[in-house]
Amino acid sequence: TDTMAKGLTYNVDMKVYVNGEEKTSAFTIATAPCTDESGDYAGGTVITVTCDDITALIAENENDAVIVLEYTAKLNSDAKLGAPGNPNKIKVTTKPDGSGETPEDVNIVFTFKVETDKYTTVGGEKVALAGANFTLYKEVAKAETAGAKTGADIKVELAAKNPSIKAAALKDNAYYVVAAEVEVDAAGDTFGFKGVDDGRYVLVETQIPAGYNAWDAKEFTITAAHDVNADEPKLTSLSGGELFTGSVDTGILHTEVENKSGTVLPETGGIGTTIFYAVGAIMVLVAVVLLVTKKRMASAE
Repeated sequence: TDTMAKGLTYNVDMKVYVNGEEKTSAFTIATAPCTDESGDYAGGTVITVTCDDITALIAENENDAVIVLEYTAKLNSDAKLGAPGNPNKIKVTTKPDGSGETPEDVNIVFTFKVETDKYTTVGGEKVALAGANFTLYKEVAKAETAGAKTGADIKVELAAKNPSIKAAALKDNAYYVVAAEVEVDAAGDTFGFKGVDDGRYVLVETQIPAGYNAWDAKEFTITAAHDVNADEPKLTSLSGGELFTGSVDTGILHTEVENKSGTVLPETGGIGTTIFYAVGAIMVLVAVVLLVTKKRMASAE
């Protein structure tokens, strides 16, 4: 019996293996709403997996069988951020009369929110700035991950959208997926990405406020620690590297992003410096020609 909190959605993908061989058809799988109207599991789901004659099934394996249940769930819009987490509890009942229950084993799925406040500086004071938008990319290990693209491909797409977008933090040969849908507050100056987990991310400003320069994309790593062997695991730490400040209680990783107005000087190695180098080389060449010509004229006199 697995009881899941409201923030978890069972994917209806149960498979049962006996000594490595799938035997799902030998089991009855049922789901029902949780009858607990209060506490962590209110509004959740109960999954039961039953075998009417487990002894016969084990006998087929010479009374020595390892039974494995494999299934998944995903976080939904009711998922709780931070310390409360999203628990599910599991128990095994070994006798038809309901006795012989194992102690409940509790697992908690923790999830977080990346939050960004947008501002500019006027007269030395921070002023909220609307008109921006962000995309949060998560680095993934496999190219086969749904929606995965290389950093190089994403940069090409962003440059086609707006050449001013700064996305150098995306590594060309790494694979990324869009981590979460962006949530913008009513004022349009605070952006959040709910439902992120541990891993490496890149935050890119993909819409630049009119009259302002683009913010340089930044890479950061979310790390979280929790009790692994506790009866009810607790979130003990949450960090977003140097860019974000994490709160264990709220599950929010917060930072501030500044846009500056004015002319941007060419970046080292960029097209601007290339133009300067080219013009400088031409000027040096012209100076050499003039010097040689002047010496020849002096010799002729």
